[in-house]
Amino acid sequence: MAIRLQQMQPALVHLPITLLHLAAGADLLGCLTGNRSLHSFGQKTTAIAAFGAVASAVTGLIAAEDVNVEGDARDMLMTHRKLNFAATVVASIPTFA
Repeated sequence: MAIRLQQMQPALVHLPITLLHLAAGADLLGCLTGNRSLHSFGQKTTAIAAFGAVASAVTGLIAAEDVNVEGDARDMLMTHRKLNFAATVVASIPTFA
């Protein structure tokens, strides 16, 4: 049985979530201790997380097209979409700036 593209979003979403926390921790420790390799690791991890967030966002938009909801559920889906967009933009700023 083949996996459809819209079914990939739940698997892809965990990569940027985890990597952003890891990157923030590495950056913080690197700044506090003066360890350049930790700071560099944080920067590289942020870039990978940003690309993962974009992939997750794209598959999430594709998956949302398959969902037919109304009322409160639709409002929740739109809020989820807006928060995801904001998080993706914020995560991408250091990478593409």
